[in-house]
Amino acid sequence: GATTLLTSKERPDLPILAVTPDEEVANRMGIVWGVRGYVNKGVFKNFNNVESISRKIALETGIAKVGQYIIVTAGFPLFKGGRTNLLHIIKL
Repeated sequence: GATTLLTSKERPDLPILAVTPDEEVANRMGIVWGVRGYVNKGVFKNFNNVESISRKIALETGIAKVGQYIIVTAGFPLFKGGRTNLLHIIKL
């Protein structure tokens, strides 16, 4: 959530998709500028889930289209707060 908040402060022209297993976090993200929060209980089970679920939600919600790029940030090891140490650029 912290990286999402920091990104939002920059007021990008693109939507910010926050995927979390925690419904409370997703609800809080709903009041942050430019952020759309989504709950997915399996998103952090492993690294491959982070990418595939982010890709799926971006396409299904119309946030991004095939051929466009999304940026995925996460922290590993998972569930350790304040450790955003991953940035992946994914072409859909």
